[in-house]
Amino acid sequence: MTASRVDPRTSAVRLRRWHPDDAPAALRVYGGSAAHQVRDVVDMRARLVRWNADQHSPYLGHWALLRRGESTPVGGAALLPLPPGDEDLGITWQFGHDGDGGAHGDLDDRDDLAAECVHALADWAFAHGADEVFAVVADGVAEPPAVRRNGMSWVGETTKYFGRKTQVYRLRVADLDPGAADSVRV
Repeated sequence: MTASRVDPRTSAVRLRRWHPDDAPAALRVYGGSAAHQVRDVVDMRARLVRWNADQHSPYLGHWALLRRGESTPVGGAALLPLPPGDEDLGITWQFGHDGDGGAHGDLDDRDDLAAECVHALADWAFAHGADEVFAVVADGVAEPPAVRRNGMSWVGETTKYFGRKTQVYRLRVADLDPGAADSVRV
């Protein structure tokens, strides 16, 4: 596969770099997250600017997740080196909340979007030379449907990442189910 400068995408979703003007949408995605500890739109805007400045390489970083044909992000995703040592690549995804604090979209829709997001980012990583990617899930959290839909395998439990017990799923180039997303473009 040949890498290009086009952002990750499938026939259902596209990912693009966050823009400072996305701060209100990004706050709906990350504002309730204890991990991100974002206070308000101003704080979120500063975080988006920092994320874009901290790019590890052209193919790693944080993205806004959009349904194809729409302009407002419904979630966020990242492809970043995992601690310690930045040896492994991790894929993360998170969805926004509506104005009433409910999850953006119904559960099936979110699962479909997550599966498409994982497929797009994994394909993107593989096109840029990665051999494998990981999804690290907090212990006690149900297995996200997106990990199995794309051929990810459970690797086991570890405290290697983030210093707490986690469940780890891995996807290698040969494991990516070509039928998981209609048409992936890199």
